[in-house]
Amino acid sequence: MCSILELNFYADKVFLVVSPGKGGDKMRVLLDGKVPDAMVVGEDIRNGEVILDHDRLYEIIDLHGKRGKHLLQLEFPQDGTAIYAFTFG
Repeated sequence: MCSILELNFYADKVFLVVSPGKGGDKMRVLLDGKVPDAMVVGEDIRNGEVILDHDRLYEIIDLHGKRGKHLLQLEFPQDGTAIYAFTFG
C-alpha cells in the first residue's frame, strides 16, 4: 500500500526526520507535481527518490535562496516508515 503526504510550504530548504521500516526503503519526491530537477533537489535525493538508510534528518529540497510557495508530495510505497518532523531553511 502506498502512503502519500502533501505539504504546502514557503521556504528555501525542506528537511524531514524519517525512520524507515527497514534500511533501503524508498521515498518518492514530487515538487509542484513533478520530479524535482537537479537544480532544486536536496542532497539526499537521487532521480526523484530518497533511499532511507536509517533514522535521521534528510535534506529533501534546496531552492538555493529562491524561497517560494510550493507543493511537496512524498510517496511511501512500503509500510513501516515513520515521519517525525519537517524543518525549513
